[in-house]
Amino acid sequence: MLSLVLWCTAPQATGVVTGKGHTHEGPRVVAWRGQEFRFERLKNGGHRADRDPLWAVSRHGEFIGTMPCAQETTKEFGVRCVHWLTDLLG
Repeated sequence: MLSLVLWCTAPQATGVVTGKGHTHEGPRVVAWRGQEFRFERLKNGGHRADRDPLWAVSRHGEFIGTMPCAQETTKEFGVRCVHWLTDLLG
């Protein structure tokens, strides 16, 4: 299991990313502000999913939004997740 602690310049913008392999494989869990958020890549459901792949994001099993996929390292993914959560939830 891979764990990565991230520190950003904004206060309370820290997170822990867990998962296996590269960011394009399997679900990822990001711990942010004491809560776990699950990022799971949406399965290929058609041509749009091929052009604009997305991560489905949930908290406590409840869907909260989608985040675009990108070619990035696990660390870059973690930082982007923390920024996305900060923008969404403040």
